[in-house]
Amino acid sequence: MLKNLNKNSVAGLTAIFNAILRFNYFPNAWKTAIVLPFRKPGKDPRRPEHYRPISLLPSISKIFERLLLKRLNKYLKDTDAIPDIQFGFRANHSCTHQLLRLTEYIAQSFQEKKHTLAAFLDIAQAYDRVWHTGLLFKIRQLGIPEYIQNIIKGFISDRKFKVKINHSFSTLRNITAGVPQGSVLSPVLFNIFMNDIPKCSNVETALFADDTALFSASSDINLAFNRVQNNLNTLIQWTKKWRIAINSQKCQTKIFTLRRPLIPPNLKVDDNEIPWKSEPIKYLGVLLDKKLTWKPHIHAAINKSNAKILKLYPLINQHSTLNTKCQILLYKSIILPTLTYACPVWGNAAPTTIQKLQIVQNKVLRKSIKAPWFIPNHQIHRELQMETVLEHIKKLANNFYSSLPSSHATLIFQLGRTANIPSRIKSKFPKDMLKPP
Repeated sequence: MLKNLNKNSVAGLTAIFNAILRFNYFPNAWKTAIVLPFRKPGKDPRRPEHYRPISLLPSISKIFERLLLKRLNKYLKDTDAIPDIQFGFRANHSCTHQLLRLTEYIAQSFQEKKHTLAAFLDIAQAYDRVWHTGLLFKIRQLGIPEYIQNIIKGFISDRKFKVKINHSFSTLRNITAGVPQGSVLSPVLFNIFMNDIPKCSNVETALFADDTALFSASSDINLAFNRVQNNLNTLIQWTKKWRIAINSQKCQTKIFTLRRPLIPPNLKVDDNEIPWKSEPIKYLGVLLDKKLTWKPHIHAAINKSNAKILKLYPLINQHSTLNTKCQILLYKSIILPTLTYACPVWGNAAPTTIQKLQIVQNKVLRKSIKAPWFIPNHQIHRELQMETVLEHIKKLANNFYSSLPSSHATLIFQLGRTANIPSRIKSKFPKDMLKPP
């Protein structure tokens, strides 16, 4: 609708935006949000805390937020205000980049015969608990231009909301903390709020928005334990100072090693012990197992893909009236991305493990062209001009590693490393998948 505005309307909108920048005033009419609760996957629908509140904001407000965000991001980039360990909502930083950083760190510890201890922390209601006074204090500390400070203060202050369920609305309520989920400004404001998170020597901190991981490697597992626990203690004091809560029941800890270590005591978060997990841990959408074999992750990706195939069965099957080209397009756009998510990180898995992904693709392609049993899979791929899953993974990985130098994190954390010495283990650096056999 806004795209169809005539020139006079665009000029009027421009005048409003210029006035906001000139008077440092964020209109009250734009501060009322309609909140839609979306249930988190696999959670109990009867519990309110299992819903994610998404704010529907005025469209004109969102346009202005993008204009302000452009100015704010330029200042943050020029001053390096956002810490290097934060990969969330930053250009040329993604989940795959952060996962690569962690897996390369673990792979290096494998090469050096070390254990890696990791703690994956859950910040409770991260966006909803942002302390407004603390956020404004940090914005002033960063030296952000005063007019942006004033507009942000107006943006987060005196906000109101009402919840919509079906066609019913709740009464209007005031918002005293947090940033609205659904606003383009909120992720950057949250990054600013987290920018002074404490870091300790010999312990790596990884942030992707509110997803926080601490990890440290040592040949002495008790030394690594003490490092991570000391960092945790410092971090807990910091969260209390800035009114952030860590949900200890959702925190997880894991030991990555190729040996059988003596299990150290459990890490503690606010006097609550977090037991070491023997099963894989999910981090940024990828399952990390003890030896980084990637078998659990690939198995989970296959199960998720099969669930999607089941939902698409009326369209992708031997009796479907949908033409083959459309069936292949559905597979490429919906199922294949699920199979290959973050593959530059785990593409060095054993060929027999990768082959399990190929089986899923073979079944879908055979159904889409109604192929009889005696036609070989390689002929189907050739006629459809379709890559095998392994070829697709290597193409995605090659594109990812080719673009890696454009990421600021590459230089800081030396991403994209390979084994400079003959590898003594099966689990290599992720980039080694591109080496000739």
